[in-house]
Amino acid sequence: MSEHDSSDRFGGQPGPAASADPAMVERAKGALMLRLGVGSPEALGLLLAWSRTANTDVGHLSEVLVRGLCRGDRDVVRAEPLLLRWLETRLRAMDSS
Repeated sequence: MSEHDSSDRFGGQPGPAASADPAMVERAKGALMLRLGVGSPEALGLLLAWSRTANTDVGHLSEVLVRGLCRGDRDVVRAEPLLLRWLETRLRAMDSS
């Protein structure tokens, strides 16, 4: 795998620099704001940090968060089990801190 390869370890989505659906990112921010009691800038910062850590597009991460974790969309659950588990772990770690 070359250093310029943009695929990630969670499903081959483009890296964080790829374009994101602004509406889905806003939904994910809202979910984090509600769940964690943080403001909009903090929620966006968290999404961006997680996107970098997971090496996946922030739009894709947002979609998995909203559709997979919040809505329980079976298609997303089947397609992205590793990313879903990774997000759940991050959210649980934040609850305990």
